[in-house]
Amino acid sequence: MHRYLHLLPAVFALLAADASAVVISEIMYHPLSENSAEEFIELRNPGATAVDVSGWAITSGVTFTIPAATPAIPAGGYLVVAANGPAFTAKYPGVTNFVAGWTGQLSNSANNVVLKDQFAVKMDEVDYADDGDWGRRERDVPPSFGHRGWGWGSDADGLGKSLELINAAADNNLGQNWAASTAANGTPGATNSVAAADIAPFITDAAHFPVLPTSADAVTFTAKAADDNAAAVTMNLRWKLDAAGSFTTAAMFDDGAHGDALAGDGVFGVTIPAQANLAIVEFYFDATDATSHTRTWPAPAKDYTGTFGQFCNCLLQVDNTVYSGAQPIYRMVLKAVDKTELNNINTNTGVPPFAYNPGETNDQTFSHARFNTTFISRDGTSTKVRY
Repeated sequence: MHRYLHLLPAVFALLAADASAVVISEIMYHPLSENSAEEFIELRNPGATAVDVSGWAITSGVTFTIPAATPAIPAGGYLVVAANGPAFTAKYPGVTNFVAGWTGQLSNSANNVVLKDQFAVKMDEVDYADDGDWGRRERDVPPSFGHRGWGWGSDADGLGKSLELINAAADNNLGQNWAASTAANGTPGATNSVAAADIAPFITDAAHFPVLPTSADAVTFTAKAADDNAAAVTMNLRWKLDAAGSFTTAAMFDDGAHGDALAGDGVFGVTIPAQANLAIVEFYFDATDATSHTRTWPAPAKDYTGTFGQFCNCLLQVDNTVYSGAQPIYRMVLKAVDKTELNNINTNTGVPPFAYNPGETNDQTFSHARFNTTFISRDGTSTKVRY
């Protein structure tokens, strides 16, 4: 997904520029009932004074203009914009601070939701999804023709929860600042069940360079880390060679001397020694704030046993090959064990790691198992990396 394309220009305003601005704070985009009439978008006013939102409109994702007679959202208050009034009341009979009747339907996978004021000035925007930083990696249950791949999951994606903003004072267009509600059916018109005023630092813009290192190249890793309360952050790179038993910890620095551009700009860097030709390096980042809140990126993945761990990390490969062709070249970097399993699927060889499900044909090539990879494209004008 594009949320892992680190070479795209990205500027993140981690703290709200205007504390009185109304923000999108909860989205029910895929109700458990599969009834799109039960969808809703919640607006929150985190400021100290009431905000009149009459004439404001949601113009993307769905379309709806807030009626002129709508009461102002009080300081710290909420207004729910619901798809359908009767359906919302039937589902949430105790919630009265809502308006309803939008046109359209929220996507069950990804959508851009835009809020504009009465003068068509954009006040807020959220690009939600059910993958990337908005979801979690999950091992397939059950296996597919003897193999368990990695997919994406979210309890807000049709499993009876809403998508809730965690810290309204921080950037609400970062998936790391959202989580599935802990309350069934969400908390429309009230405090979010996952709300917190102090959370782990956000980790963005992860990268390594050279993108395709040779055995003569030391490799520099960078990532941006910022705390929701602008507190000091410490950051580490965790890396190991493919199939090694444990990760090596390398402290990262924001001092302008470790491949991190300017000192104090929130970008941290560290360099590791050159590795052997064709070596595969697996890596991830962690960041900790002054109150000991820690985040890893990529985030922990969920195994089919329900266990969370750093199972799906970033990968790079050392390669001394010199490509001088004119055609675009695409490279997928996988761990050796995954490459072998994928080859077995494609050639129907080897013994599948898991039993076939009842009724499945004894043919691995039918498997839809997906594997963790780093995808690199070079087209003669640019090089792009998707972890």
